[in-house]
Amino acid sequence: MNKKMSITALALAVGAGAGAAQAQSLEERVSALENTPMANTNFAVGGFVKADSHLTQATDGDSSATQEFLIPSLIPTGGDNSSVNYNNNAKQSRIFFKTTSDTEMGDVGTYIEIDFRGAGGDERVSSSYGVRLRHAFMTFQDFTIGQTWSTFFNVGTLPENLDFVGPVGTIFERQAQIRYSPGNWDFALENPQSTFYNSSDAITRSEADATVDDLGGTASYDSNRMPDLVARYNVPVDAGSLSIAAMGREIAYKNGFVNPDGDTRESAYGYGVSLAAKMPVGDNGSDIRAQLNGGNAMGRYLSLNGFRAAQIEDNGDIELIDQMGGFVSYRHIWSPQWRSNLTLSHSTADNPDSVAGGAAKSYSSTHANLIYSPISNLDLGGEIIWGDKELENGSNGELHRLQFTAKLGF
Repeated sequence: MNKKMSITALALAVGAGAGAAQAQSLEERVSALENTPMANTNFAVGGFVKADSHLTQATDGDSSATQEFLIPSLIPTGGDNSSVNYNNNAKQSRIFFKTTSDTEMGDVGTYIEIDFRGAGGDERVSSSYGVRLRHAFMTFQDFTIGQTWSTFFNVGTLPENLDFVGPVGTIFERQAQIRYSPGNWDFALENPQSTFYNSSDAITRSEADATVDDLGGTASYDSNRMPDLVARYNVPVDAGSLSIAAMGREIAYKNGFVNPDGDTRESAYGYGVSLAAKMPVGDNGSDIRAQLNGGNAMGRYLSLNGFRAAQIEDNGDIELIDQMGGFVSYRHIWSPQWRSNLTLSHSTADNPDSVAGGAAKSYSSTHANLIYSPISNLDLGGEIIWGDKELENGSNGELHRLQFTAKLGF
């Protein structure tokens, strides 16, 4: 009897000890998890799948170079025949990853977004396309550091077009930056890049810091010594968005050409201003969106790099180019499921006489669409697009497009 009781007591003691050890081990594991860097971090994943069908006609040449979305500078001009192209793709589909962490400094966040408009794939078999980085930035306190929309661009005023970008007169730029946002202000140091028309064979465009694009006689240079400086004030409004932004830029190049002062580098300083607004119309969700942009150093910021920021003259001097662009767009809500958008846009450049006749003088565009959303996050729509490009030599070309889109967010 005593022997059985001793064995029972021993078993209970061993069991209690094992239970205590397991409890302690579990407590240690929980404590270790709580002390990991991700313990106070929330994760989010989202994006959308977007499938587009385009039927495109160019009045003055081959439209294949711009058959997926409206790129103003690629509208063909001066061709003998019009062309029609049909295209399907899902390259605008995108995914984002987002984190928010509670730290001693307050909330710290990260955001990464990709789409599939990278290097071209093979449409003969797999229609695969490369991943492309859109956004990659961190946020803490009043700072945003990394790649995202330029502070000069109020993305909230962009029209709801089915076309990938939309109006030719819009600002549209994503780039690496350091942004400080106290209150209603934004101040940013952003990645620079200078773009030029080139009128002289004496300017060597084959240097390592210059890349020649597909428009003959033009080049872009990575020779800047200072960032693009941007300040934006976001006006407090009860509904919608209203902002004014100012930008100062250095436009610079260097290469084998030696100017009269014996310097191989030239630079000039210019500015840009952007006024952007989105204002409600009525109380059913309809709104008007608009931008007015201008300055003598707009360059790549306007019309999807449709103009260059400056002209390199025969003697190597830089002449900045005055440019202006904008749009107005009206969104009408017909019902909870149906809505329409009408967008009118124009941009123009006051090019110097020395610019070649093939340089763009102006662009115009119109977008009109009808969108049906039978359930939340699903958009089915059609859009009519018209684009026009006029050159300095008087030549012009038009692009006509019918686009159908299905888009499902997640």
